[in-house]
Amino acid sequence: MVYLNLLFILLLSLFLPTVALSDKVPLNQLTQVQFQGTADAGGLQNTFTLHFNQPAPQPQLYLLAEGKQLVMDINATVAKLSSPLPPVSPPVEAIQIASSADKTRLLFSLQHPMPHQLQQREKKLLLSFSDPTSVQTAKSTTIDLSLDQEPIASALKKIVHAAGQNLLLNGEPSGTTSMQLQQVDWRVAFDLIIEQNQLQLSEQNGILIVSPPSKEEIPITAPSIEQPPQAVTLETVMIPLHYAHAADLKKSLESSDNSGLLSPQGALGIDERTNTLIIREQQEKLEQIQQLISALDRPTKQVLIESRIVIAANDFSSELGARLGITAMSPAQQQWGFSLSGSNNATNSALSGQSPGIGGENSRLAVNLPITSAAGSIGLTLAKLSSGNLIDLELSAAQLEGKTEIVANPRIITSNGYEATIQQGVQIPYRSDTLSGGTDVSFKDAVMELRVTPQITPDHHIILTLQVKKDAVGTIFCDNCEPSVDTREVKTRVMIGDGETLVIGGIYEERKTDAVNRVPLLADLPIIGQLFQSQRETDGKGELLIFITPSILKEPT
Repeated sequence: MVYLNLLFILLLSLFLPTVALSDKVPLNQLTQVQFQGTADAGGLQNTFTLHFNQPAPQPQLYLLAEGKQLVMDINATVAKLSSPLPPVSPPVEAIQIASSADKTRLLFSLQHPMPHQLQQREKKLLLSFSDPTSVQTAKSTTIDLSLDQEPIASALKKIVHAAGQNLLLNGEPSGTTSMQLQQVDWRVAFDLIIEQNQLQLSEQNGILIVSPPSKEEIPITAPSIEQPPQAVTLETVMIPLHYAHAADLKKSLESSDNSGLLSPQGALGIDERTNTLIIREQQEKLEQIQQLISALDRPTKQVLIESRIVIAANDFSSELGARLGITAMSPAQQQWGFSLSGSNNATNSALSGQSPGIGGENSRLAVNLPITSAAGSIGLTLAKLSSGNLIDLELSAAQLEGKTEIVANPRIITSNGYEATIQQGVQIPYRSDTLSGGTDVSFKDAVMELRVTPQITPDHHIILTLQVKKDAVGTIFCDNCEPSVDTREVKTRVMIGDGETLVIGGIYEERKTDAVNRVPLLADLPIIGQLFQSQRETDGKGELLIFITPSILKEPT
């Protein structure tokens, strides 16, 4: 008891200087505390009545010292007692009060844990303590109890059932208990379980009410009043950036907010026009942020990406064709005779009563298998007989060899981590009919494009995210149709050393064609069978190669 009084005097000496500040704030005032003790069949009843100058607030109650101390915290309230605290009587041992600028705390010291009840009536708070010990002693009931890892709720129910009492469990207590008791007062065993498990006990109309422990516990040395937080002083600074972009750096700083970089009161803004960060923060936080900004506001390394797109083609074709004509007729003009030509002109002449003569070139040729684009041809008249027989022969041949090499060399410079794009080419218009009957024109790109995003590693390697495309105008497949687009594209992600060259893609294509146009049966004759057919042979090869050479540019000194 002496220790509590000394502690209370010390607390008063700490808080009394702050009480005067509360006069400036319109707080609720505790004006009087009254005490009344009564005794009836249910035991002792101690009631404290607290008077206020405004409607009574809702206080917070805490149990300490295994239920022998009750703390009442009243927020937004200052103690302005018009009379001293009243004297108390057992089982209440003492009442103490302390006040800060905006909070009042009352400490009730009890002889043993007792049920309590709080009522709120306009400008009053009524706190009642019930002590049924005297009545329970007269009608004490002894019990024998044997429990082994019994749940707390089940143990309490067995005790009150053996004693003929009423019990209300406000929530399911957790944990188990073990005990072996003989001829022990039921209330002693009941209170022992309550104290060991820090449960809250109250009684109303003869019903024991057990509740779980309070979630908020205050240490025994905590009759002190929490001081209100002091006002935080914020400073505003403007930091111009030299290399980094203000918007990007703001995102980086804000993403670190969860790690405590910015305080809850701090604010961060930017000025796009001058590329400046505007920071409002505490002084100690400002120093950390400025150090981080100095480390991040550094020049970004530049990367030169050179690429070479090589398309190599090698084409070869060989063609051989022949045209052969045989014309034969009777020398007698008005006689019926034999005639042979490359068309039905001689037959038509004979049927008309005329002697078949030697017609034009198409009439004389029985085999007409030339090549389309002959590099050279030889025309021979094998025989012209006196009887009028004529044999014609024409041989044509062509051989084509071609080599093609297309080299594109796009190059681009970009900063580390930023995507860059370069392209060159044409747009092909495509026409389409609309629902209204008109014509709509859209465009399709046929371009050479390099799209790359470099990332420099700490060991001076470069990770490239690449997209290389080389499109060209292709073949027109139908009349009045737009041309097609020959597409060559590579997408990849590679790592390469500074200044090294890497082949990231290659496509090899080979085409062979052998075609023969021939006269059946006659083309199979030995030696002269070649005169009754034309041959075409083609051989084409193509290859696509893409070379990439990235280089880290040195910073100017």
